[in-house]
Amino acid sequence: MKAAVILAGGRGERLASLKALVKLGGRTMLELVVSRVFEVVDEVIVVAKEAEVEREARRIGAAFAFDRQEKYGPLVGIATDLRTCLQNTR
Repeated sequence: MKAAVILAGGRGERLASLKALVKLGGRTMLELVVSRVFEVVDEVIVVAKEAEVEREARRIGAAFAFDRQEKYGPLVGIATDLRTCLQNTR
């Protein structure tokens, strides 16, 4: 089984919205990315800390891992990904 992780954090302050939920052509950016990634993997795990992103990830068929650490950036998101993948293989 092949899996991919998408780090979907980011407030998008200049956009005044969560980047993952910005709509392009009627679909969220997260939906566009996840749908393309599903073309080459069996499972997609989205990592973010916002409940709205979790709802969108689950709506489009992706797994979700909650990023509990704030202000440490993408490195903590990667650690969350690895922890989630290890838990899923046991």
